[in-house]
Parts: sequence; C-alpha cells; structure tokens
Amino acid sequence: TDDGRGDNEPRPVGVCGFTSIDMLARRAEFSLYVAPHIHGKGVGWRALDLLLDHGFTNLGFNLIWGESLDANPAIKIFERAGFVKEGTRRQFYWKDGALHDAHIYSITRAEWELQKQFSGSSPASTASPSSSPADSSSASGGDPVAP
Repeated sequence: TDDGRGDNEPRPVGVCGFTSIDMLARRAEFSLYVAPHIHGKGVGWRALDLLLDHGFTNLGFNLIWGESLDANPAIKIFERAGFVKEGTRRQFYWKDGALHDAHIYSITRAEWELQKQFSGSSPASTASPSSSPADSSSASGGDPVAP
C-alpha cells in the first residue's frame, strides 16, 4: 500500500495476535495495532474479524479479552464488535507524562456466534470501515499503551 513514501511497495500495516494463552481455560488476550498511515481504511476491522474467527474457530477459545487505554478510539471497534467492558484498571499506565486508565474488554464464543448469526457475517465486518475513526486499533499484548 502507499504509505506516503512515494512508492507502492507492500509494507506491514500493523500487527495482531494472541498472548497470555490458556488452553485449559480456553482463553487468550488479543493484541491489535494498526499503523497510523493506514488509519481509516478498515484494516482494524478486518484484522479484528480475522483474529476473532481464528481464535474461536481454529484455536477453540471460549473467551478473548484485551485492554486498552481510556483515550484509545479503537475502543469503539471493540464495542461494536460485541466486546463487553469488564472493568477498569484506574490510573494503571504512565504515558505522555500522565497516568491513564486501562479498560478490560472481552467477548465469549457464544456472544461472537450470536453477532455472526445476527449480522450474517463476523462482528468486525458488520460496520463500514469509514464509519469509525477508531481504526487506530491498539489493544493489549506486549505494549498496551501503543498509539
């Protein structure tokens, strides 16, 4: 994709995956980051869609969870995808000279399946990419305070 460098060479646009995997409890923490130059193009939605499908369908998870800073607009993506806010870690992370709350979100396999059934597709693909400014997806993983 064109990243403003003047060429159209393919370049990574983000990273996503699972951490804190507990196969006995069938749960994992998800991590999702989309590079700023690609925000607003639906990449966050598509990545979340693929990540949830892989976690629930291929890996057999029953619960996928993550955390995000209070100022992260990607929270809207998680909520629209069916994630439920479980709680808040108050003043938990230091970033940009201030303490920030971290919000814990999760979705169960049953909730995800219901979203798919209701929408006719997976939850993340139900909204138009241009309808949300929250394509700055960043949640959990090694650096929960990533931009």
